[in-house]
Amino acid sequence: MGRMYTSRFLHYAPNQGVLTAHTDFAVLTILHQDLNGGLQIHHNDRWMDVPPIENTFLINVGDMLQHWSEGQLKSTAHRVIYHDDIKAHCSYRIPEFQQFS
Repeated sequence: MGRMYTSRFLHYAPNQGVLTAHTDFAVLTILHQDLNGGLQIHHNDRWMDVPPIENTFLINVGDMLQHWSEGQLKSTAHRVIYHDDIKAHCSYRIPEFQQFS
């Protein structure tokens, strides 16, 4: 079984809409978000902001790892929104998706 890595450099222009709610298919997603924020996770039936922390990475469990762990690890729904105070700025995200082929 081989590993496959996919990296994306995501740029969101000022006043650009929302990245809709979703889970990631891969095993893990490693995310570095800029300090503009906007990332939210769905937890306990509500959306919660994930405040950006400088020089850190966020690790998301993907659908494949949830399946392999028989639900012991959860693939969390997440989305990116723009609050009024950051709509005027560009935003960048660099997710890396790890999966096995």
